[in-house]
Amino acid sequence: MRHVFFAIVSILASGLSFTFWMVNPVTALFLGLSGLVVRLTGRQPASNFDALLPFTILWPLLVHPVHLLNQRISGGRGWSFVIMLSATFFVTALGLQFWRSSR
Repeated sequence: MRHVFFAIVSILASGLSFTFWMVNPVTALFLGLSGLVVRLTGRQPASNFDALLPFTILWPLLVHPVHLLNQRISGGRGWSFVIMLSATFFVTALGLQFWRSSR
């Protein structure tokens, strides 16, 4: 039952994130960090708006699958969820930046 509740909260958080995309610190943090990596590869990162809207919709939807994966792999001990979630957000933001970037 708690997984259904967690999934519903993730979908609602996605809607809130899309509504308040201008003041979302998670989006700004991960898109900024991934933009630095894209610049190091010699590409011009996408403008914030190009990668911002897809990421604001995606990041809350990733919380539930990462939570389930964390429970299966490590049993949810310690900081493993925070580390897995941060890595997932960073890889997602990096993928969006590469997809929207130009040479």
